[in-house]
Amino acid sequence: MRTRFNNITAHGAFLFFLVICGAITPAVRAQKITLDFTPLSLGNGSEVRFFSKPSGTVSLASLQNHSLVPSNRTDHGYVVSVDESSYQQDKNQRFVVDIYVQLKPDDASAPLYKFSAWEDAGGKFLDGWETFNGTLSVDNNKDPTAVRLPIHSRYSDNLQLSDNKTLAISMGSEGTPTVSVRNALKELRVSFPAKGITVEDRNCPKCWSSLKGTPGRLDLPPDTSTTIDLDLQPDAAQILMRNLLPPPADASPYQLAITVLSTAEKGGALVSQELDVPIQFKPAPQFIALSLVLGVIVGITMRALITRKVDWLDFAFQAILAFVVWLLLLVTSAKASILGYNLDPTALVAAGLITLVVAGGTSVGSKIAEAIRRP
Repeated sequence: MRTRFNNITAHGAFLFFLVICGAITPAVRAQKITLDFTPLSLGNGSEVRFFSKPSGTVSLASLQNHSLVPSNRTDHGYVVSVDESSYQQDKNQRFVVDIYVQLKPDDASAPLYKFSAWEDAGGKFLDGWETFNGTLSVDNNKDPTAVRLPIHSRYSDNLQLSDNKTLAISMGSEGTPTVSVRNALKELRVSFPAKGITVEDRNCPKCWSSLKGTPGRLDLPPDTSTTIDLDLQPDAAQILMRNLLPPPADASPYQLAITVLSTAEKGGALVSQELDVPIQFKPAPQFIALSLVLGVIVGITMRALITRKVDWLDFAFQAILAFVVWLLLLVTSAKASILGYNLDPTALVAAGLITLVVAGGTSVGSKIAEAIRRP
């Protein structure tokens, strides 16, 4: 009798369990939620996708210290919110963000469904904000939705040179020239990490005893400029040895490579950019004057030896003409090109060559041309 009673009790408990499960199952099924986003094309072959996966439920009270930005309600009254405090780069160097779904936004005790979303970006583009259309599926209900999210590229040109002016470097003395850079992003701030700037001279590393750079400010608002303060210590002897001969007229300008690390706000990646800054070495005025005088003396001497004539009036005229020509080139910022070589009036050797050729006249110029062209 006891055995039969136990069997009945066990059978009843099992039936009761099935009834409870049957009652719960529809509720569980109703909470099956997916969140999918449509890929966004940015042109030039660039595309941004966001993928998401469910990450459980949380209470609204647990998100009091978070920055939730809700979207408009969907057709069935659901609300999709973006947690702006969750923007970051994960260990896989992907931009990630937390998104929450409220099925009952008017019920503060109702749970929020959390989704972990990550960006899959292809191509090169500037960091900024974009609106992503998507579909929120709750069981059989499919509601269109849209959220505004930042987009980030590991190749974003966060910074640009404000101008392409040639940087004047004083030879043989320490200097702190500045380079102006601009935040190229229209909607996001850019920050600089500590020691995030390096300066290199790849053509002549030995021409410098020190090359350093520091930003004028560590945080730059959108579309604004700041300076990179350069601490440069040129080695005058090395620079003079490398610049004894004037460069060819088609030679590339002398440049410093400034590598800058920067990060856009709202979870941007650490971006490395190389900015090429043209520079020009400026010798001290007394050395320029000495070079000019030596050029005149050598030019007149060569003229006298070639022509075998000593005409002091003619020598004086040629000397004055040499200084006038050099001065005109300096004032007009022009560069004389002689035999395919640029003669910059502000360069030490080139200044002397200008006065030498002018003071020497056509006789000296022709002899120099013959010497250069001779195999």
